[in-house]
Formats: sequence, structure tokens, C-alpha cells
Amino acid sequence: NAAMGFTSAEGLILTGQGSTNDVTIKNDADADVIEIPTGTVNVTMAGTLGVAGAVTANAGVVVDNITIDGTEIDLSSGDLTVDVAGNIFLNADGGDVRLVDGDTQFGVLQNNSTDFVIQSSVSDKDIIFRGNDASSGIEAMRLDMSDAGTALFNNKVGIGTTDTGNALVRVEGATGGNAVMQVENTATSGNVTAYLAQFASNGGTVNSAFF
Repeated sequence: NAAMGFTSAEGLILTGQGSTNDVTIKNDADADVIEIPTGTVNVTMAGTLGVAGAVTANAGVVVDNITIDGTEIDLSSGDLTVDVAGNIFLNADGGDVRLVDGDTQFGVLQNNSTDFVIQSSVSDKDIIFRGNDASSGIEAMRLDMSDAGTALFNNKVGIGTTDTGNALVRVEGATGGNAVMQVENTATSGNVTAYLAQFASNGGTVNSAFF
């Protein structure tokens, strides 16, 4: 059964009751262009839908790949979450991923001849590494860009080793084992004494200097 009607409120009304579709619109080649499946409010488009104005989809959009011919994805308020089941790949053919707050660029992740560059963009602003130590926020390291990149460590420093022991700074040789240099804090009664122990490569002979 099919019917066509008109009301002042609804305008033109097209009603169908097919076994597959309620409404089917075909082209001159007898190919389906628009289908409204029977008993649903869904619309199936066989080809490309060209829309000159904005498309509003309050319940969400389900798509395959997205091709954008503009330059921005804008969110008027709130946060934006990108949630994927796998990994997230940022592929910038220009080689830069620029971090911007408002109109101020504060950082860059850059591919420089396949060297990975992490750059602080604002003059004299530092790069800070922070973490969580026993549920307390800490600043682990700071690179001071106002002082030519001086590295400031919050705690111990190990070079060539994964365990500094009691040393503030421990440097191990290429083969591991004895340290080639070690700085310890032997403070007593509020006074700080730095102990520098140099372990010679010939059998681990210890040469010590006190400051």
C-alpha cells in the first residue's frame, strides 16, 4: 500500500508499506538512491550526500575514515576525548607537533632529520619532569632554559647504573661493577661533607678526596 497526502502542518506526506522499504527513491537507471526501511525512522543513502549547510547529529556520528577539507576541529566548551581501542598515531608531514594554549605556542615535538626534538618554545621557560612518589607529586628534574639548559635533579643521579645505593651521584664504567666516581653525603650534626671516591680501573684501587 502507498499513499500521498498533504496537511498544512506536515506538508507533503509520502507513505509506503513495502516488505523491505517503506519508501524507495530511484534514479533513471532504476538504482536505489534513498531508502527508508520498513517500520523504521532510518534513511539509507546509496551515494554521496552533499550538504551546503551544517549537519547536526546530536546522537553521534558513525563513520569509517574522515576526510576534512578545512583546517580545524572546534569544540565550543568542555574537554575533548580521543578514545581508541588500539594506538594513537600523530602523523605530521611537516615534522612538527606544536603545543599551543590560546595564541601562545609553548612547546614543539619535532622530527629533525629523524632526531626526536622536544622543545620549550617560550623564552627562558623550563622543561619540567614530574611524577608521583608514594601518592605525592614530585618534580624529578628541571632543565633550566634561562641558564643554557642546566639540569637540576631533585634526588640522586646514576650514570651507567640502575642503583646508586647511598650515593648522591654514582658513575659506573662500561663493564659495570665498581664505580669510577661516586659522590656521597656524609653529613653529621647539620654539616655537609662531600666524599668523592674514584675507583681506578686497575683492580678497583680507591683514591678519595674530601671537601
